[in-house]
Amino acid sequence: MGLPQFTHSQSAKPTKRPPQAQSPPLNKTISESWEPSPIKGEEITCKFEYVSTSGLNRQVIEHGAPEHQGEAIIMTFAALSTESPRMKGLTVGAPVHEAELLKLSSNGGIMLLEGGAGPLGENISIYQINTKTGLAVWTKNYIILGFPRGSVSIGKCW
Repeated sequence: MGLPQFTHSQSAKPTKRPPQAQSPPLNKTISESWEPSPIKGEEITCKFEYVSTSGLNRQVIEHGAPEHQGEAIIMTFAALSTESPRMKGLTVGAPVHEAELLKLSSNGGIMLLEGGAGPLGENISIYQINTKTGLAVWTKNYIILGFPRGSVSIGKCW
């Protein structure tokens, strides 16, 4: 349910009109086979192939269908039992990204947090690794040039 929109009538009083219904984005579902694979150790690597993104573009909220990344995004999480775990991410065509992480939880899995500010804006990423299933959820919230955006992906880990 959106906020009411107002339009001017000839009587100079604003009149309330219902928000215009917009067609929802095309429903795009991507299915992959997957077998649960428990993981453990000081180093875990995860592969993220599809990313869904939403964000504000001027006055329009956009929701993107899952997009294949061409070459998968590979992230390796190391020193997981320590107080200062690290992540190294590799995307084809981009420099290797390395970051120190904050460990939030390790109950039933591993939850790691990365945040910071860059030349274009602020961002925060949450990596939630389920060690029983071998899957990870990666969410990223960021602001680029004043516009909020967010993305989510599920990856397979080993």
